[in-house]
Amino acid sequence: MSLSTDSAKLYDLEITFHSARSLPISDIPSFSADPYILASVRVPSYAGREDPGPPPLLFRTRTIHGTRDPEWGNEVWRIGGIPGAGFVLRVAIRDEDAGKKDDRLGEARISFLGQKPVKDGERSAEEDWGQVRNGMNVERKEASVKKRRGGIRAIISTFITAAFSRSVSKHGGNVVISVKVLGLSQNQKDRRPYTLGPHYYSIHFSPLLGRMIGTKSTNASNSQKAEVSNFQANKLQLTGPVPKDLEHKYVGYRPFIESAFSKSGIQGRLLNRALKKQHRYIYSYDHATVYGCVDRRHGTSNASDKHDSEDNLNILAAQFLHMTQHGSGYRLYTYVITLDGQWRFTETGDEFAVEMLSKHSMHADAARYIAYSGEFFVRRIGTKGWEEDLDEQQDAQLDAQEDGAGKKHNKHETRPTKAIKKAEHRPPSQYELVIDNDSGTYRPNKDLLPLLAEYLGNEANLGGPGGLGKISAMDGFDEGLKDTKKRRGEAKKQHKPREERERPPMVQLRRGSSLSSQQAAVAGLGRRSMSSSDIERIVDEQEEGANENEQNVGVKEAKSEKDHGQEGRGAGQPSENQIKVNGEPDR
Repeated sequence: MSLSTDSAKLYDLEITFHSARSLPISDIPSFSADPYILASVRVPSYAGREDPGPPPLLFRTRTIHGTRDPEWGNEVWRIGGIPGAGFVLRVAIRDEDAGKKDDRLGEARISFLGQKPVKDGERSAEEDWGQVRNGMNVERKEASVKKRRGGIRAIISTFITAAFSRSVSKHGGNVVISVKVLGLSQNQKDRRPYTLGPHYYSIHFSPLLGRMIGTKSTNASNSQKAEVSNFQANKLQLTGPVPKDLEHKYVGYRPFIESAFSKSGIQGRLLNRALKKQHRYIYSYDHATVYGCVDRRHGTSNASDKHDSEDNLNILAAQFLHMTQHGSGYRLYTYVITLDGQWRFTETGDEFAVEMLSKHSMHADAARYIAYSGEFFVRRIGTKGWEEDLDEQQDAQLDAQEDGAGKKHNKHETRPTKAIKKAEHRPPSQYELVIDNDSGTYRPNKDLLPLLAEYLGNEANLGGPGGLGKISAMDGFDEGLKDTKKRRGEAKKQHKPREERERPPMVQLRRGSSLSSQQAAVAGLGRRSMSSSDIERIVDEQEEGANENEQNVGVKEAKSEKDHGQEGRGAGQPSENQIKVNGEPDR
Protein backbone atom coordinates (compact mmCIF):
# COMPACT_ATOMS: atom_id res chain seq x y z
CA MET A 1 0.00 0.00 0.00
CA SER A 2 1.36 3.42 -0.90
CA LEU A 3 2.14 5.92 1.83
CA SER A 4 0.04 8.42 -0.10
CA THR A 5 -3.14 6.63 0.94
CA ASP A 6 -4.84 7.88 4.07
CA SER A 7 -4.84 4.46 5.72
CA ALA A 8 -1.04 4.16 5.48
CA LYS A 9 -0.19 7.67 6.69
CA LEU A 10 1.05 7.92 10.27
CA TYR A 11 -0.44 10.43 12.69
CA ASP A 12 0.23 11.96 16.10
CA LEU A 13 -2.74 11.93 18.46
CA GLU A 14 -3.70 13.46 21.78
CA ILE A 15 -5.96 11.47 24.11
CA THR A 16 -7.40 13.28 27.13
CA PHE A 17 -9.06 11.58 30.10
CA HIS A 18 -11.47 13.96 31.83
CA SER A 19 -13.71 12.17 34.30
CA ALA A 20 -15.94 9.20 35.05
CA ARG A 21 -19.39 8.87 36.55
CA SER A 22 -21.33 6.27 38.58
CA LEU A 23 -18.52 3.74 38.75
CA PRO A 24 -19.04 0.42 40.56
CA ILE A 25 -18.43 0.27 44.30
CA SER A 26 -15.30 -1.44 45.53
CA ASP A 27 -15.10 -0.30 49.16
CA ILE A 28 -18.39 -1.20 50.84
CA PRO A 29 -17.83 0.64 54.17
CA SER A 30 -17.46 3.96 52.35
CA PHE A 31 -19.69 3.06 49.35
CA SER A 32 -16.98 4.39 47.07
CA ALA A 33 -13.76 3.45 45.30
CA ASP A 34 -10.23 4.71 44.64
CA PRO A 35 -10.33 4.74 40.82
CA TYR A 36 -7.63 5.27 38.24
CA ILE A 37 -7.47 4.59 34.50
CA LEU A 38 -5.12 2.09 32.92
CA ALA A 39 -5.42 2.75 29.19
CA SER A 40 -3.85 0.85 26.30
CA VAL A 41 -3.60 1.41 22.55
CA ARG A 42 -3.36 -1.48 20.10
CA VAL A 43 -2.88 -1.15 16.33
CA PRO A 44 -4.47 -4.18 14.58
CA SER A 45 -2.84 -3.43 11.20
CA TYR A 46 0.64 -3.81 12.72
CA ALA A 47 -0.01 -7.46 13.62
CA GLY A 48 0.25 -10.40 11.24
CA ARG A 49 -0.84 -14.02 11.34
CA GLU A 50 2.31 -15.17 13.10
CA ASP A 51 3.63 -11.82 14.29
CA PRO A 52 1.69 -10.30 17.22
CA GLY A 53 3.16 -6.92 16.36
CA PRO A 54 4.52 -4.34 18.80
CA PRO A 55 3.23 -4.50 22.38
CA PRO A 56 0.32 -2.18 23.25
CA LEU A 57 1.10 1.27 24.59
CA LEU A 58 0.14 1.77 28.23
CA PHE A 59 -0.85 4.86 30.20
CA ARG A 60 -1.89 5.26 33.85
CA THR A 61 -3.64 8.26 35.37
CA ARG A 62 -3.21 9.29 38.96
CA THR A 63 -5.56 7.80 41.55
CA ILE A 64 -8.54 9.79 42.83
CA HIS A 65 -9.42 8.56 46.31
CA GLY A 66 -12.81 8.00 47.91
CA THR A 67 -15.19 8.64 45.01
CA ARG A 68 -17.27 6.96 42.33
CA ASP A 69 -17.21 10.15 40.25
CA PRO A 70 -13.51 10.89 39.73
CA GLU A 71 -12.36 14.11 38.06
CA TRP A 72 -8.94 13.84 36.44
CA GLY A 73 -9.22 17.28 34.89
CA ASN A 74 -7.21 16.96 31.69
CA GLU A 75 -4.76 14.07 31.89
CA VAL A 76 -3.22 14.12 28.43
CA TRP A 77 -1.51 11.27 26.59
CA ARG A 78 0.22 12.10 23.29
CA ILE A 79 1.12 9.22 21.01
CA GLY A 80 2.63 8.90 17.55
CA GLY A 81 3.03 6.38 14.76
CA ILE A 82 -0.71 5.68 14.54
CA PRO A 83 -1.78 4.69 11.00
CA GLY A 84 -4.87 5.95 9.24
CA ALA A 85 -6.04 2.33 9.32
CA GLY A 86 -6.88 3.02 12.95
CA PHE A 87 -6.39 1.69 16.46
CA VAL A 88 -8.31 0.28 19.42
CA LEU A 89 -8.38 2.12 22.76
CA ARG A 90 -9.03 0.14 25.93
CA VAL A 91 -9.88 2.15 29.04
CA ALA A 92 -9.69 -0.13 32.07
CA ILE A 93 -10.78 1.42 35.35
CA ARG A 94 -9.18 -0.05 38.44
CA ASP A 95 -9.58 0.45 42.18
CA GLU A 96 -6.29 1.08 43.96
CA ASP A 97 -5.64 -1.18 46.94
CA ALA A 98 -2.28 -0.53 48.55
CA GLY A 99 -0.50 -3.79 49.31
CA LYS A 100 -3.05 -5.84 47.40
CA LYS A 101 -3.95 -6.60 43.83
CA ASP A 102 -6.09 -3.78 42.48
CA ASP A 103 -9.75 -4.55 41.78
CA ARG A 104 -11.13 -4.26 38.25
CA LEU A 105 -14.13 -1.91 38.17
CA GLY A 106 -14.90 -2.24 34.47
CA GLU A 107 -13.64 -1.40 31.02
CA ALA A 108 -14.59 0.65 27.98
CA ARG A 109 -13.36 -0.30 24.50
CA ILE A 110 -13.49 2.09 21.58
CA SER A 111 -12.21 1.51 18.07
CA PHE A 112 -11.04 4.19 15.63
CA LEU A 113 -11.23 2.08 12.49
CA GLY A 114 -13.97 3.94 10.64
CA GLN A 115 -16.22 0.89 10.55
CA LYS A 116 -18.74 -0.88 12.70
CA PRO A 117 -16.97 -2.93 15.39
CA VAL A 118 -16.69 -6.62 14.56
CA LYS A 119 -17.55 -8.98 17.38
CA ASP A 120 -14.29 -10.67 18.29
CA GLY A 121 -14.89 -12.05 21.73
CA GLU A 122 -12.97 -10.31 24.47
CA ARG A 123 -10.96 -8.21 21.98
CA SER A 124 -14.00 -6.52 20.46
CA ALA A 125 -14.89 -2.86 20.96
CA GLU A 126 -18.40 -1.68 21.82
CA GLU A 127 -18.41 1.34 19.51
CA ASP A 128 -16.39 3.08 16.80
CA TRP A 129 -15.64 6.81 16.96
CA GLY A 130 -14.49 7.37 13.39
CA GLN A 131 -11.46 7.03 11.16
CA VAL A 132 -8.05 8.46 12.02
CA ARG A 133 -7.41 11.39 9.67
CA ASN A 134 -6.32 15.02 9.68
CA GLY A 135 -8.91 17.16 11.41
CA MET A 136 -10.39 14.37 13.54
CA ASN A 137 -11.45 15.85 16.88
CA VAL A 138 -13.69 13.98 19.32
CA GLU A 139 -14.44 16.29 22.24
CA ARG A 140 -15.57 15.11 25.69
CA LYS A 141 -17.45 12.07 24.52
CA GLU A 142 -18.82 9.47 26.93
CA ALA A 143 -17.92 5.80 26.64
CA SER A 144 -19.84 3.15 28.50
CA VAL A 145 -17.88 1.22 31.13
CA LYS A 146 -18.83 -2.44 30.92
CA LYS A 147 -19.09 -3.90 34.41
CA ARG A 148 -18.89 -7.46 33.05
CA ARG A 149 -15.24 -6.76 32.29
CA GLY A 150 -14.65 -5.87 35.92
CA GLY A 151 -13.87 -8.05 38.90
CA ILE A 152 -16.34 -10.15 40.83
CA ARG A 153 -15.82 -8.09 44.00
CA ALA A 154 -16.94 -4.86 42.34
CA ILE A 155 -19.93 -6.58 40.73
CA ILE A 156 -21.15 -8.09 44.00
CA SER A 157 -20.49 -4.93 46.04
CA THR A 158 -22.41 -2.76 43.59
CA PHE A 159 -25.31 -5.22 43.31
CA ILE A 160 -25.73 -5.48 47.09
CA THR A 161 -25.51 -1.72 47.60
CA ALA A 162 -27.95 -1.00 44.75
CA ALA A 163 -30.50 -3.28 46.39
CA PHE A 164 -30.64 -0.92 49.38
CA SER A 165 -30.01 2.44 47.72
CA ARG A 166 -31.66 3.91 44.63
CA SER A 167 -28.78 6.35 44.22
CA VAL A 168 -26.46 3.51 43.24
CA SER A 169 -26.74 2.22 39.68
CA LYS A 170 -26.24 -1.44 38.83
CA HIS A 171 -24.60 -0.42 35.56
CA GLY A 172 -20.91 0.22 35.08
CA GLY A 173 -21.07 3.99 34.59
CA ASN A 174 -19.23 5.92 31.90
CA VAL A 175 -15.94 7.68 31.24
CA VAL A 176 -15.43 11.00 29.42
CA ILE A 177 -12.64 11.10 26.82
CA SER A 178 -11.37 13.43 24.08
CA VAL A 179 -9.31 12.27 21.09
CA LYS A 180 -7.67 14.66 18.64
CA VAL A 181 -5.36 14.20 15.65
CA LEU A 182 -2.45 16.64 15.99
CA GLY A 183 -1.04 16.08 12.52
CA LEU A 184 1.22 13.77 10.57
CA SER A 185 4.05 12.04 12.41
CA GLN A 186 7.46 13.40 11.48
CA ASN A 187 8.77 9.91 10.74
CA GLN A 188 6.48 8.24 8.19
CA LYS A 189 8.61 5.09 7.99
CA ASP A 190 8.67 4.04 11.64
CA ARG A 191 5.55 1.89 11.71
CA ARG A 192 5.07 1.28 15.42
CA PRO A 193 3.14 3.21 18.07
CA TYR A 194 5.05 5.22 20.66
CA THR A 195 4.48 7.76 23.40
CA LEU A 196 5.40 11.38 22.65
CA GLY A 197 4.57 12.78 26.06
CA PRO A 198 4.02 14.54 28.29
CA HIS A 199 6.87 13.56 30.60
CA TYR A 200 4.86 12.02 33.41
CA TYR A 201 6.75 10.84 36.44
CA SER A 202 5.88 9.03 39.65
CA ILE A 203 7.83 8.40 42.84
CA HIS A 204 6.94 5.29 44.83
CA PHE A 205 7.75 4.54 48.45
CA SER A 206 7.74 0.80 49.01
CA PRO A 207 6.58 -0.57 52.39
CA LEU A 208 7.97 -3.99 51.43
CA LEU A 209 11.47 -2.64 50.83
CA GLY A 210 11.21 -0.41 53.86
CA ARG A 211 10.91 -3.52 56.01
CA MET A 212 13.52 -5.41 53.99
CA ILE A 213 16.33 -2.90 54.44
CA GLY A 214 15.11 -1.28 57.65
CA THR A 215 15.10 2.26 56.26
CA LYS A 216 12.90 5.02 57.60
CA SER A 217 12.27 8.67 56.99
CA THR A 218 11.11 11.36 59.38
CA ASN A 219 8.43 13.90 58.55
CA ALA A 220 10.10 17.10 59.72
CA SER A 221 6.84 19.06 59.42
CA ASN A 222 5.02 16.88 61.93
CA SER A 223 5.50 17.40 65.64
CA GLN A 224 4.82 13.72 66.12
CA LYS A 225 7.53 12.14 63.99
CA ALA A 226 6.08 9.62 61.59
CA GLU A 227 8.30 6.82 60.39
CA VAL A 228 7.79 5.88 56.76
CA SER A 229 9.78 3.91 54.25
CA ASN A 230 12.20 6.04 52.30
CA PHE A 231 13.07 3.42 49.71
CA GLN A 232 12.30 5.21 46.48
CA ALA A 233 11.36 3.70 43.13
CA ASN A 234 11.02 6.02 40.14
CA LYS A 235 9.23 6.09 36.81
CA LEU A 236 9.97 8.78 34.23
CA GLN A 237 8.45 8.90 30.74
CA LEU A 238 10.87 9.87 27.99
CA THR A 239 9.88 11.18 24.56
CA GLY A 240 9.53 8.52 21.89
CA PRO A 241 10.16 6.90 19.66
CA VAL A 242 13.00 4.94 21.21
CA PRO A 243 15.55 4.16 18.44
CA LYS A 244 14.58 0.91 16.76
CA ASP A 245 18.00 -0.63 17.31
CA LEU A 246 17.55 -0.28 21.07
CA GLU A 247 15.70 -3.55 21.52
CA HIS A 248 17.06 -6.39 23.62
CA LYS A 249 15.58 -9.74 24.58
CA TYR A 250 16.31 -11.48 27.86
CA VAL A 251 19.21 -13.93 27.84
CA GLY A 252 18.22 -17.37 29.11
CA TYR A 253 21.62 -18.21 30.53
CA ARG A 254 20.02 -20.60 33.03
CA PRO A 255 17.14 -23.03 32.37
CA PHE A 256 15.03 -21.55 35.17
CA ILE A 257 15.41 -18.05 33.68
CA GLU A 258 14.19 -19.29 30.30
CA SER A 259 11.17 -20.91 31.96
CA ALA A 260 10.42 -17.78 34.02
CA PHE A 261 10.23 -15.47 31.00
CA SER A 262 8.43 -17.98 28.77
CA LYS A 263 6.15 -19.04 31.65
CA SER A 264 6.68 -22.67 30.69
CA GLY A 265 5.93 -25.35 33.23
CA ILE A 266 4.83 -24.97 36.83
CA GLN A 267 8.19 -23.61 37.95
CA GLY A 268 8.25 -21.01 35.19
CA ARG A 269 4.74 -19.77 35.98
CA LEU A 270 5.55 -19.52 39.68
CA LEU A 271 8.77 -17.62 39.08
CA ASN A 272 7.09 -15.26 36.62
CA ARG A 273 4.31 -14.60 39.09
CA ALA A 274 6.82 -13.95 41.87
CA LEU A 275 8.70 -11.44 39.72
CA LYS A 276 5.52 -9.58 38.85
CA LYS A 277 4.51 -9.48 42.51
CA GLN A 278 7.87 -8.05 43.44
CA HIS A 279 7.57 -5.40 40.72
CA ARG A 280 4.10 -4.50 41.98
CA TYR A 281 5.35 -3.97 45.53
CA ILE A 282 8.45 -2.01 44.65
CA TYR A 283 6.45 0.23 42.31
CA SER A 284 3.41 0.25 44.59
CA TYR A 285 0.83 3.02 44.32
CA ASP A 286 -0.63 4.30 47.58
CA HIS A 287 -1.43 7.51 49.48
CA ALA A 288 2.24 8.51 49.57
CA THR A 289 2.87 8.18 45.82
CA VAL A 290 4.04 11.41 44.21
CA TYR A 291 2.68 12.12 40.72
CA GLY A 292 3.85 14.84 38.41
CA CYS A 293 4.22 16.00 34.83
CA VAL A 294 6.71 17.99 32.79
CA ASP A 295 4.59 19.13 29.86
CA ARG A 296 7.00 20.19 27.14
CA ARG A 297 4.44 20.23 24.33
CA HIS A 298 4.03 18.22 21.18
CA GLY A 299 6.76 17.56 18.68
CA THR A 300 10.20 16.11 18.29
CA SER A 301 11.97 19.22 19.57
CA ASN A 302 10.33 19.98 22.88
CA ALA A 303 12.61 22.94 23.50
CA SER A 304 9.90 25.15 21.99
CA ASP A 305 7.88 25.13 25.20
CA LYS A 306 7.49 28.73 26.40
CA HIS A 307 8.20 28.03 30.05
CA ASP A 308 11.33 26.05 29.25
CA SER A 309 12.77 28.50 26.74
CA GLU A 310 12.11 31.57 28.92
CA ASP A 311 13.89 30.02 31.87
CA ASN A 312 16.61 28.52 29.66
CA LEU A 313 16.11 25.33 31.64
CA ASN A 314 15.39 21.78 30.59
CA ILE A 315 12.86 21.02 33.30
CA LEU A 316 12.93 17.30 32.58
CA ALA A 317 16.67 17.25 33.31
CA ALA A 318 16.07 19.21 36.51
CA GLN A 319 13.37 16.76 37.61
CA PHE A 320 15.62 13.79 36.82
CA LEU A 321 18.35 15.26 39.03
CA HIS A 322 15.81 15.83 41.78
CA MET A 323 14.65 12.20 41.59
CA THR A 324 18.27 11.02 41.84
CA GLN A 325 19.12 13.48 44.66
CA HIS A 326 21.75 15.01 42.34
CA GLY A 327 23.86 11.90 42.91
CA SER A 328 24.47 12.70 46.57
CA GLY A 329 25.33 9.96 49.02
CA TYR A 330 27.37 8.16 46.35
CA ARG A 331 24.17 6.61 45.03
CA LEU A 332 24.23 4.00 42.29
CA TYR A 333 21.04 3.19 40.38
CA THR A 334 19.79 0.15 38.52
CA TYR A 335 17.60 1.00 35.54
CA VAL A 336 15.51 -0.32 32.68
CA ILE A 337 14.19 1.67 29.72
CA THR A 338 11.11 0.02 28.20
CA LEU A 339 10.37 -0.17 24.49
CA ASP A 340 7.99 2.77 24.93
CA GLY A 341 10.58 4.94 26.66
CA GLN A 342 9.57 4.60 30.30
CA TRP A 343 12.66 4.89 32.49
CA ARG A 344 12.40 2.87 35.70
CA PHE A 345 15.12 3.01 38.31
CA THR A 346 15.91 2.44 41.98
CA GLU A 347 18.99 2.78 44.10
CA THR A 348 21.15 -0.33 44.17
CA GLY A 349 23.94 -1.64 46.39
CA ASP A 350 24.53 -4.25 49.08
CA GLU A 351 21.63 -3.02 51.21
CA PHE A 352 19.39 -2.62 48.17
CA ALA A 353 19.82 -6.09 46.64
CA VAL A 354 16.19 -6.42 45.62
CA GLU A 355 16.40 -9.21 43.12
CA MET A 356 14.92 -12.65 42.74
CA LEU A 357 16.08 -13.69 39.31
CA SER A 358 17.70 -10.31 38.68
CA LYS A 359 17.00 -6.73 39.53
CA HIS A 360 16.57 -5.84 35.87
CA SER A 361 13.85 -8.43 35.27
CA MET A 362 12.05 -6.99 38.30
CA HIS A 363 12.25 -3.43 36.91
CA ALA A 364 11.03 -4.70 33.53
CA ASP A 365 8.09 -6.52 35.14
CA ALA A 366 9.41 -9.73 33.54
CA ALA A 367 9.11 -8.25 30.03
CA ARG A 368 10.71 -10.38 27.33
CA TYR A 369 11.98 -7.31 25.46
CA ILE A 370 13.29 -3.97 26.71
CA ALA A 371 15.14 -1.09 25.08
CA TYR A 372 18.16 -0.93 27.38
CA SER A 373 19.25 -1.70 30.94
CA GLY A 374 22.20 -1.37 33.26
CA GLU A 375 23.37 0.95 36.03
CA PHE A 376 24.01 4.69 36.29
CA PHE A 377 25.10 7.40 38.67
CA VAL A 378 25.21 11.19 38.67
CA ARG A 379 28.18 13.37 39.58
CA ARG A 380 29.25 16.98 39.30
CA ILE A 381 31.25 17.74 36.19
CA GLY A 382 34.91 18.10 37.09
CA THR A 383 34.75 15.69 40.04
CA LYS A 384 35.65 12.02 40.33
CA GLY A 385 32.32 11.18 41.94
CA TRP A 386 33.53 9.99 45.33
CA GLU A 387 34.32 13.35 46.95
CA GLU A 388 32.33 14.45 49.98
CA ASP A 389 29.58 17.07 49.54
CA LEU A 390 27.78 17.55 52.86
CA ASP A 391 25.51 20.39 51.67
CA GLU A 392 24.18 18.29 48.81
CA GLN A 393 23.64 15.27 51.06
CA GLN A 394 21.64 17.32 53.56
CA ASP A 395 19.48 18.74 50.77
CA ALA A 396 18.82 15.22 49.48
CA GLN A 397 17.79 13.98 52.92
CA LEU A 398 15.31 16.84 53.33
CA ASP A 399 13.86 16.17 49.88
CA ALA A 400 13.41 12.47 50.65
CA GLN A 401 11.68 13.29 53.92
CA GLU A 402 9.28 15.74 52.26
CA ASP A 403 8.51 13.40 49.36
CA GLY A 404 8.02 10.30 51.48
CA ALA A 405 6.13 11.80 54.41
CA GLY A 406 2.71 12.18 52.78
CA LYS A 407 0.23 9.50 53.77
CA LYS A 408 -3.22 11.01 53.62
CA HIS A 409 -3.50 11.91 49.95
CA ASN A 410 -1.56 11.40 46.75
CA LYS A 411 0.73 14.29 45.98
CA HIS A 412 0.01 15.63 42.52
CA GLU A 413 2.57 18.08 41.18
CA THR A 414 1.16 20.05 38.27
CA ARG A 415 4.64 21.46 37.81
CA PRO A 416 7.92 20.24 39.40
CA THR A 417 8.48 23.46 41.33
CA LYS A 418 10.94 21.90 43.77
CA ALA A 419 13.21 20.72 40.95
CA ILE A 420 12.97 24.09 39.19
CA LYS A 421 13.85 25.99 42.36
CA LYS A 422 16.86 23.78 43.06
CA ALA A 423 18.08 24.27 39.49
CA GLU A 424 18.44 28.00 40.17
CA HIS A 425 21.59 27.38 42.23
CA ARG A 426 22.44 23.91 40.91
CA PRO A 427 21.74 23.98 37.17
CA PRO A 428 21.68 20.66 35.26
CA SER A 429 24.58 21.89 33.12
CA GLN A 430 26.86 21.28 36.13
CA TYR A 431 26.09 17.55 36.25
CA GLU A 432 27.12 14.45 34.35
CA LEU A 433 25.11 11.26 33.88
CA VAL A 434 27.34 8.17 33.72
CA ILE A 435 25.30 5.26 32.37
CA ASP A 436 26.34 1.73 31.40
CA ASN A 437 25.06 -1.63 30.14
CA ASP A 438 25.81 -3.68 33.28
CA SER A 439 22.87 -6.09 33.00
CA GLY A 440 23.26 -9.83 32.75
CA THR A 441 19.56 -10.47 32.23
CA TYR A 442 19.30 -8.56 28.95
CA ARG A 443 23.00 -7.97 28.19
CA PRO A 444 22.59 -4.85 26.02
CA ASN A 445 24.98 -4.49 23.11
CA LYS A 446 27.87 -2.20 24.11
CA ASP A 447 28.12 -0.99 20.50
CA LEU A 448 24.75 0.73 21.00
CA LEU A 449 25.91 2.82 23.97
CA PRO A 450 26.51 5.90 21.74
CA LEU A 451 22.96 5.56 20.41
CA LEU A 452 21.64 5.37 23.98
CA ALA A 453 23.57 8.53 24.90
CA GLU A 454 22.25 10.28 21.80
CA TYR A 455 18.66 9.34 22.64
CA LEU A 456 18.91 10.47 26.27
CA GLY A 457 20.80 13.62 25.32
CA ASN A 458 18.52 14.98 22.61
CA GLU A 459 16.52 18.14 23.23
CA ALA A 460 13.32 16.18 23.69
CA ASN A 461 14.76 14.43 26.73
CA LEU A 462 17.70 15.43 28.97
CA GLY A 463 19.87 17.46 26.59
CA GLY A 464 19.70 20.75 24.74
CA PRO A 465 19.77 24.25 26.26
CA GLY A 466 19.55 24.06 30.05
CA GLY A 467 19.95 20.27 30.01
CA LEU A 468 22.54 17.96 31.50
CA GLY A 469 26.08 19.13 30.93
CA LYS A 470 27.36 15.72 29.92
CA ILE A 471 26.13 12.17 29.30
CA SER A 472 28.76 9.43 29.30
CA ALA A 473 27.67 5.98 28.13
CA MET A 474 30.26 3.37 29.10
CA ASP A 475 30.73 -0.38 28.86
CA GLY A 476 30.02 -2.11 32.16
CA PHE A 477 33.34 -3.97 31.88
CA ASP A 478 35.37 -0.76 31.56
CA GLU A 479 38.09 -0.90 34.24
CA GLY A 480 37.94 2.82 34.93
CA LEU A 481 34.18 2.66 35.45
CA LYS A 482 34.49 -0.36 37.73
CA ASP A 483 37.09 1.46 39.82
CA THR A 484 34.84 4.53 40.12
CA LYS A 485 31.90 2.40 41.26
CA LYS A 486 34.12 0.66 43.79
CA ARG A 487 35.38 3.95 45.22
CA ARG A 488 31.84 5.34 45.45
CA GLY A 489 30.76 2.18 47.27
CA GLU A 490 33.62 2.50 49.75
CA ALA A 491 32.85 6.16 50.35
CA LYS A 492 29.19 5.30 50.93
CA LYS A 493 30.08 2.70 53.56
CA GLN A 494 32.34 5.17 55.37
CA HIS A 495 29.54 7.73 55.63
CA LYS A 496 26.79 5.35 56.74
CA PRO A 497 25.06 6.14 60.05
CA ARG A 498 26.31 4.08 62.97
CA GLU A 499 23.06 2.11 63.36
CA GLU A 500 23.26 0.98 59.73
CA ARG A 501 26.88 -0.12 60.08
CA GLU A 502 26.00 -2.18 63.16
CA ARG A 503 23.20 -4.19 61.54
CA PRO A 504 23.66 -7.96 61.75
CA PRO A 505 24.88 -9.78 58.63
CA MET A 506 22.40 -11.58 56.41
CA VAL A 507 22.42 -15.18 55.26
CA GLN A 508 22.48 -15.46 51.48
CA LEU A 509 20.23 -17.92 49.69
CA ARG A 510 20.75 -18.68 46.03
CA ARG A 511 18.13 -18.14 43.36
CA GLY A 512 15.68 -16.32 45.53
CA SER A 513 15.85 -14.36 48.72
CA SER A 514 18.48 -13.74 51.35
CA LEU A 515 16.98 -13.77 54.79
CA SER A 516 18.36 -13.23 58.24
CA SER A 517 19.28 -16.47 59.99
CA GLN A 518 16.17 -16.21 62.15
CA GLN A 519 13.85 -15.81 59.17
CA ALA A 520 15.60 -18.62 57.33
CA ALA A 521 15.05 -20.91 60.31
CA VAL A 522 11.39 -19.94 60.56
CA ALA A 523 10.93 -20.55 56.84
CA GLY A 524 12.64 -23.90 57.20
CA LEU A 525 15.16 -23.05 54.51
CA GLY A 526 18.49 -23.08 56.34
CA ARG A 527 21.27 -22.58 53.80
CA ARG A 528 19.86 -24.65 50.98
CA SER A 529 19.00 -23.34 47.52
CA MET A 530 15.50 -21.97 47.17
CA SER A 531 12.97 -23.57 44.88
CA SER A 532 10.31 -21.70 42.95
CA SER A 533 7.73 -22.66 45.57
CA ASP A 534 9.98 -21.14 48.26
CA ILE A 535 10.09 -17.88 46.32
CA GLU A 536 6.33 -17.89 45.88
CA ARG A 537 5.77 -18.60 49.58
CA ILE A 538 8.09 -15.80 50.72
CA VAL A 539 6.46 -13.27 48.41
CA ASP A 540 3.03 -14.30 49.71
CA GLU A 541 4.26 -13.90 53.29
CA GLN A 542 5.54 -10.42 52.49
CA GLU A 543 2.16 -9.57 50.96
CA GLU A 544 0.34 -10.72 54.10
CA GLY A 545 2.79 -8.78 56.26
CA ALA A 546 2.21 -5.61 54.27
CA ASN A 547 -1.55 -5.96 54.61
CA GLU A 548 -1.35 -6.61 58.36
CA ASN A 549 0.98 -3.66 58.84
CA GLU A 550 -1.39 -1.39 56.91
CA GLN A 551 -4.37 -2.55 58.99
CA ASN A 552 -2.46 -2.01 62.25
CA VAL A 553 -1.50 1.47 61.13
CA GLY A 554 -5.14 2.28 60.38
CA VAL A 555 -6.28 1.07 63.80
CA LYS A 556 -3.57 3.09 65.57
CA GLU A 557 -4.46 6.24 63.62
CA ALA A 558 -8.17 5.86 64.33
CA LYS A 559 -7.52 5.31 68.05
CA SER A 560 -5.20 8.30 68.24
CA GLU A 561 -7.72 10.57 66.51
CA LYS A 562 -10.47 9.40 68.83
CA ASP A 563 -8.48 9.77 72.06
CA HIS A 564 -6.48 12.89 71.29
CA GLY A 565 -8.35 14.58 68.44
CA GLN A 566 -5.28 14.61 66.26
CA GLU A 567 -3.53 12.49 63.68
CA GLY A 568 -1.61 9.51 64.97
CA ARG A 569 1.89 8.48 64.12
CA GLY A 570 0.72 6.63 61.00
CA ALA A 571 3.38 4.00 60.56
CA GLY A 572 4.37 0.68 61.99
CA GLN A 573 7.84 -0.13 63.22
CA PRO A 574 10.27 -1.58 60.71
CA SER A 575 11.07 -5.23 61.03
CA GLU A 576 14.07 -6.07 63.18
CA ASN A 577 15.06 -8.74 60.73
CA GLN A 578 16.08 -7.40 57.36
CA ILE A 579 15.48 -9.38 54.21
CA LYS A 580 17.90 -9.22 51.33
CA VAL A 581 16.39 -10.55 48.14
CA ASN A 582 19.29 -11.75 46.05
CA GLY A 583 19.68 -13.98 43.04
CA GLU A 584 21.86 -14.87 40.12
CA PRO A 585 24.43 -12.11 39.54
CA ASP A 586 23.76 -9.80 36.64
CA ARG A 587 27.33 -10.04 35.49
